Amino acid sequence: MLTNHNSLILSAAKRAFSTTQFYESLYQKDPKDIEAVPHIRASFFHQCNGLLDCIVDRELVCGTLPPFLRHGQEYPLTITESEKEMDLRHRRIMNSVKSILEIGKNDRCNFLILSDELTGPYCGEILSSLAWEHHHASVCYWFNEEQLINDLDSFKPDCLIIASPLVPISGVILNKVKCIQIQHISNMSNWNANIDALLVSDEFSVFAHRKLSQQKYQYLSESILIENDPVSNFASITTHNFDCHPFIRYTVNVCANKLEPCL
Repeated sequence: MLTNHNSLILSAAKRAFSTTQFYESLYQKDPKDIEAVPHIRASFFHQCNGLLDCIVDRELVCGTLPPFLRHGQEYPLTITESEKEMDLRHRRIMNSVKSILEIGKNDRCNFLILSDELTGPYCGEILSSLAWEHHHASVCYWFNEEQLINDLDSFKPDCLIIASPLVPISGVILNKVKCIQIQHISNMSNWNANIDALLVSDEFSVFAHRKLSQQKYQYLSESILIENDPVSNFASITTHNFDCHPFIRYTVNVCANKLEPCL
């Protein structure tokens, strides 16, 4: 299993080396084994000349992904996506939501996404994924708990997705509606341990999820592979199915031992 895991990462590294200026400069020569592929962080990308150094072909770009917090992104470049990468992101989002709610392909739910002025643009992407699957989804903005209760009474959602890090999640809300919290890796102080969660980074959007009954976050390995960065013990992510904007052994600020692939 580990051999196949390393083989996929090495293959992705070789493709990134041969198709992007950034990875060509980083590796210097075509990597022959997994030891030749370093773990990197957002700071490494400050050395490139711009976005075009980091993507395979500008003609493949069909969209961009807004950061979770407006003006709060650590990665110094715009996150671009091809049609294939957009589809893989959508599948990660929906796999996580469906796994938490235990709903099938043909089930339709009513979602309310709780946002604010910082997370509004990002929440539009979550709303789009839900709509593509023919769910009903609306966005409301956080003001106070009384207003939220009024919104819940008006929309009557099956699930409240809490994106805003400003929201104090009280027992009143948890007892009123099924809740899922979006937990961004840069805002761990706002994570609530007593709620189902979507794990998010700016580079990968939703990349894992955790139900209350699970000890670890689960991720879908069809589009990303996660391993331990031995220097930091944080999770190092490779988008092994990329065709436009690769991330190879890209380390994010969450412990690797908190994640495991979906069964």
